[in-house]
Amino acid sequence: MKRICAIFLLLLLSASVLWAWGTLQTFTSGWTHVDTNGNLGVYTNSLLDESAVTESAGAYHVKSFGSGYFGNFAWRWYGSADAESSTWTECRTGLAASADYWNNITSSGDSLWVRYRTDGSYLNTAQIANVSGGTATYSTDITINSLSTNYYWQFSRSGTTATLTIWTGGYESTLVGTVNLTCVSTTFEYCHAYNVMTGGSGNVHWQLHDLDLSGAAAAAYPAPWVREPDEPVMGTRP
Repeated sequence: MKRICAIFLLLLLSASVLWAWGTLQTFTSGWTHVDTNGNLGVYTNSLLDESAVTESAGAYHVKSFGSGYFGNFAWRWYGSADAESSTWTECRTGLAASADYWNNITSSGDSLWVRYRTDGSYLNTAQIANVSGGTATYSTDITINSLSTNYYWQFSRSGTTATLTIWTGGYESTLVGTVNLTCVSTTFEYCHAYNVMTGGSGNVHWQLHDLDLSGAAAAAYPAPWVREPDEPVMGTRP
């Protein structure tokens, strides 16, 4: 009986230091949606361009999680470009201190983004964009060339290092690429799930699904890809 209790306690302690993906954001509740032309469709777990999201008007879907909520974090989502773009366009997912179009946010202050860009025929490249005091730096590109292919993204920050990893076929399946960038350590309030600039000339064809912020708050989790060692349980061998 004592051995059974010890095993149970060991399993309980092990579970307390593990965490799992799977808590998806519900975009239809608690989020702020700005979309003058009404081209960004909002569904329970998806944000879809209904025809195209125009950069002339812009659009964004954002949520406040409270001051300083996002420290170290890890996010996942998947998405694809569903049509050709007539010009070079850009869409962003990331963190900021305010709710606005990304081109207004990045003119001053700090923010941290993933940017995906099209070049007229396919989803072309993705990279990390770090903004410190209004000055932007960028990681190298990950080439993602296939139209209507679902790409699986993981975006994380640990200290002053941001990491973007992309797969096809599912998370941790076929690696497309991974990049790192030195970034700000600023804590942020706002999660921008989908942000298209205002005042541009392109049309964005991008779909985002199943945003998972399970590794969101530094206070709640250690670095999400690291499993801490189990604590010893009295009456068991190490």
